[in-house]
Amino acid sequence: MREDFLHFIWQYQYFDKSGLQTTEDQQVNIIHPGFHNQDSGPDFTQSKIKIADIEWVGQVEIHIMSSAWKQHGHDTDANYDNVILHVVWEQDQPIRYADGKPIPTIVLKDRVAIELLQKSDSLLKNPDCVPCQQSIHNVPEINLIAMKERALMERLTLKSQELNILLQHNDYDWEETSYQWLARNMGFKINADPMLRVAQLVRLKWIKKHRNEPPLLEALLFGVAGLIPQNPDDQYSTQLMRDYHFLSEKYQLQGKERAAQEWKFMRTRPANFPTIRLAQLAVLLSQQPNIFGLFTQFESLKQLLKTLAVSQSEYWKTHYRFGVPAKQKIAGLGKSSIQNLMINTVAPLLAAYGNHINDDSWFEKAIELLDGIAPEHNAITRTYTNLGINNNTAFDSQALIGLYKMYCRPKKCLQCQVGTYLLRA
Repeated sequence: MREDFLHFIWQYQYFDKSGLQTTEDQQVNIIHPGFHNQDSGPDFTQSKIKIADIEWVGQVEIHIMSSAWKQHGHDTDANYDNVILHVVWEQDQPIRYADGKPIPTIVLKDRVAIELLQKSDSLLKNPDCVPCQQSIHNVPEINLIAMKERALMERLTLKSQELNILLQHNDYDWEETSYQWLARNMGFKINADPMLRVAQLVRLKWIKKHRNEPPLLEALLFGVAGLIPQNPDDQYSTQLMRDYHFLSEKYQLQGKERAAQEWKFMRTRPANFPTIRLAQLAVLLSQQPNIFGLFTQFESLKQLLKTLAVSQSEYWKTHYRFGVPAKQKIAGLGKSSIQNLMINTVAPLLAAYGNHINDDSWFEKAIELLDGIAPEHNAITRTYTNLGINNNTAFDSQALIGLYKMYCRPKKCLQCQVGTYLLRA
């Protein structure tokens, strides 16, 4: 028995209500079950319950065993003083308010159909990565679309909250935060953390001061990254080391450099090496004096895609690593990488900014952006497309990734509109 199953039972009132009484033998009439509370506090709010001859409006708390009331510390928490009904699967001990009066309690153990218990058990114990994959084709399209939209909104919200933490560290400087957020995402997961740490050390005001001197930007980024070789064997590396020696003294960066071993080169495509991404970041920063404006004031999606299509400096068109020539010319920031930046950098930034200024139109702009670019194709999205679920745009792929990570993998079927539809059916 899981508590979220009891939440589902209560929310949709899937239990026998005939002759319903409290454990104190008072007649109970449920006028409205209330609204599921996703935050701290009692499980359902604004419930309307008639107990004996009195109609109550307040909160409902749900537990498997009644003793969980004390185990969870509700007996000493003022937030639970307004609970008008305690709903439990079993009562193993009576529970009382602080003044000693019994809390009205109903027991559901013998009031739920065995078929519903079996369906729930079958769904939640299914070993498949998508627990409902054998029956999802029975779910109406409108339910699938609604759940995808919900999963996308939640995923965007989580990403914007992550960005908001960075914003707070930067004293709500959106320009500095946008620069750091871009740098982080140009690490493309595997090198995201060291890329962010480099951007936090190399202040944006220094970048702007030297933006007309691209070699100095590269020296700053590669030097703080700890990637410039100590014994350079070509002219470019030698000059880079000299430039960084000058800049590190100027900006007091000595001893703050990252360790070279922080960077991941193994199990990543050469075009995704941190050396290439740092070189591309340097070019983008030299061309764009206002990163926040770039991502929030773009005239069209096509124009933004074109702006982000930068090529790295000449040395990094022929080298993946210092002193090691490549066998063929290295392309600039590719289409799939740019789309990745749109998904993981621009869309969350728009959503976070909209949340910050309390303007939903920015959230809508983020969704419109995702709906205008190609979808991601990976193991997660293929799982759903194999089940016949559309993955036509980044809106779809982000929704499916969110659905998988937040609902399917942790088996939160009872909080998913698809799972609850199947159980209710």
